[in-house]
Amino acid sequence: MSNAGAPLITAVISMIILGFVPGTFKIIGIILAVLAAFFLAFDPGDSEKEKEKNKLG
Repeated sequence: MSNAGAPLITAVISMIILGFVPGTFKIIGIILAVLAAFFLAFDPGDSEKEKEKNKLG
């Protein structure tokens, strides 16, 4: 994951250890943050087809 992954995972692990259950809106926020970190980890310009296309054209 990108730089957002480590603090997010730390927060989730600490909530599990402490037995803290956040409210509905906070759970939705955590899920959205996980999805955002997941999508930030992708670099769409790294595909092999893009590299070959750049070499040919």
